[in-house]
Amino acid sequence: MHRSRRSNITLLLLLCGLSTFAQAGVVDSLWQVLERTQAPGDRFDLYCELSLEYAYNQPDSALLMLERAEALRSPAIAPRQLAIYHRRRALAYKLQSQYDEALLSMDSSLLLFRTLGDSTEVAKALVNKGTYYQQLDQLDLAFDFFQKGRRLLEETEGEELAQAKVINNLSVIYISWGMHAEAIALLFEAIDIKEQLQDYGSLANSYGTLASLYMARDELEQALSYHERALEAAEKSGNRYLEAVFLFNLGENYKDLAAYERAETYMREARSIALDINNSYLLGYCVVGLAEVAKERGQLQTARRQLENSLELDALANSAYMRSNAYLQLAEIALEQGRLSDAQNLGKEGLALAKRIQELLFVSQGEQLLAKIYERQGDAASALKHYKAYKAVQDSILSQRNSERINKLEAQYDHQLEQKDYELQLAATEKQLDRAANQAQRWYMLFVTLGLLVLAGVVGILLYLNRRHRHSQVALNAMNEELYQSNEQLEIAYLDTVSTKQQLESANHKLQQFVYAASHDFQQQLDGINTASRQLEEQLKASPQSLRAQRLLHQISHNSQQMEQLISDLLCYYQLAEEAPETAASTSLSAIAKQAESECCAAEIEPSKAVVEIAPDLPEVHVDPKHAQSLLASLMRYAIRHSSDQQPLHLRIGSQAQKGDTVVFVEDDGLSVPAEHRQAIFQPFFRLPDDNHRHSSGMELAISTRVVSMYGGKIWWEQTQHGHGNRFCFTLPIAGTSASKAPFMATSTKKENP
Repeated sequence: MHRSRRSNITLLLLLCGLSTFAQAGVVDSLWQVLERTQAPGDRFDLYCELSLEYAYNQPDSALLMLERAEALRSPAIAPRQLAIYHRRRALAYKLQSQYDEALLSMDSSLLLFRTLGDSTEVAKALVNKGTYYQQLDQLDLAFDFFQKGRRLLEETEGEELAQAKVINNLSVIYISWGMHAEAIALLFEAIDIKEQLQDYGSLANSYGTLASLYMARDELEQALSYHERALEAAEKSGNRYLEAVFLFNLGENYKDLAAYERAETYMREARSIALDINNSYLLGYCVVGLAEVAKERGQLQTARRQLENSLELDALANSAYMRSNAYLQLAEIALEQGRLSDAQNLGKEGLALAKRIQELLFVSQGEQLLAKIYERQGDAASALKHYKAYKAVQDSILSQRNSERINKLEAQYDHQLEQKDYELQLAATEKQLDRAANQAQRWYMLFVTLGLLVLAGVVGILLYLNRRHRHSQVALNAMNEELYQSNEQLEIAYLDTVSTKQQLESANHKLQQFVYAASHDFQQQLDGINTASRQLEEQLKASPQSLRAQRLLHQISHNSQQMEQLISDLLCYYQLAEEAPETAASTSLSAIAKQAESECCAAEIEPSKAVVEIAPDLPEVHVDPKHAQSLLASLMRYAIRHSSDQQPLHLRIGSQAQKGDTVVFVEDDGLSVPAEHRQAIFQPFFRLPDDNHRHSSGMELAISTRVVSMYGGKIWWEQTQHGHGNRFCFTLPIAGTSASKAPFMATSTKKENP
């Protein structure tokens, strides 16, 4: 037997033979339980289990068991039971080469497990589809299904063994593609997992696949070493079929190394186990292998007797491949013994079977054998005919091998392209992360700059107070010179001077502590400035000379409040930039508007005596309530802070239909935004040049714009119907519409003029 063909046969034995074969004890036990069971659901499950036991060596009986289970189907059968039923059905059809029916059953099983939400079973169903396409030699599809199943199993705890088996299947595909380095790496990964779990049967499978890889590369000594490890693992597992498979493989290895005695010993042991477990398929391989060994040793009569006996086995009766091989071996023996007529008949039978199954290696062997026979018989015309046929088959084999080599190279190239695409995607992701890091760094620099500005302001104040202190000290010295004229006036002036000096030193000391605290926390700096300003204002109220100082302190308090408002709005704006609308829900905009009014009431509405009118029919929107409240409160604050002081402001919040959308607006009757600034007012830190601002930070409309952008809406300015005042319009996803159920994407805000 040719080495390349035998390596494929050995790999097929490993892939198809490492399943549980029906054992008489298990089957008898299941039948006994079935006879005592009356519940249809339980009988349904038992028939499914019996089909699994019969599937590998009695597929017809397996289908019969499934037909009986089908007769028991009813609405009471659970979806999980049906999923298992379809899995068993797919296995039975696949083993009978009824691939269309097998695929339908696989898809039904996969759909049921997905409906149940069982990710582990879904993964196993995907792997089953992978083995299905692998058996059809559609390796690209098989590879995709194995990868999907592997990813699901990696997310599931306690499924390490299943992961290892999928890795083993992937390695077989890499072997078929000629990617041996990748296959070896995967096999050792699977072996490590199986050794840790001490699953010796599956470990034997991995060692056997590794041995088949080295056999395909004609590295027989390596193949022999891993076959021996596979045999040890099979013996530990207690699976006698596995043990027989690896005994047979070892015999094949030793035969190629011309160690015929050891080859015969291993094959006889394999044949003995095949007889014990009543596996005619494996028994047929063993008998043919022993005959080949006998022929190699020159024991032609023994080889002939063994091959003739093997033709009576069920395995050869049901396998055209094995019968063709046996007939050709017998024809070679007959030719060497000079029985030309027998050799001719046997060669024709073997060649006919080989052509029927399209086994080109056997066809080539048969054509060459018949050519030699006719040449020995003196029939030159027939010999030439078969020699030509032999050459044509050899050319076909060579072409097929070249095609396989090209397919392997194409598969390697496709795999490399996929890896390159993955690397490009990874590089793109890294670029996005770099851009995000750069943006975060820019925000950080902005905050640092603001902090330095605040610190510079505090230092300026301290320098100013220190200069004032020096001026006061000069004035006190001059007063001392004048007060020396009278002892009583001198004592009073001295006491006043000491008291003033102590107060100034105390104030200076407190301000120095405040500067230290300001370097650690901007908000605490502003609170400290307000506190120090109030204390100095109280202490200087009694002195008429301190009016200018009081005004300056009042200005300091005013500026610190503006700075506090600016930092608060800037933090709000940054938090909105970092947040994502993950908690969006159906929200009543009328209720949110009332909450926003309450939020602004004490600080903004009551001091300005503004009147707020909220329409009761505002729509329900699909947003986060706190985002909607921040949006409306910011628009209300902007209107109040940029209104005229001469008459109370009137605010109205309502909605209208416009161009097929529901538009919400906040309208006021204050001062209109000049035309040249209607695009810029939505930018951060922008303030109108001719407005009193009432503590405006320039961030109110920027915050509103950020909220609307988070939900894919738009915001713009419009002229009111009365011709004066402002109307700020915006759109948000309406609750219950398809847009509100889609993922929110931040879009650029659109600002429109009338």
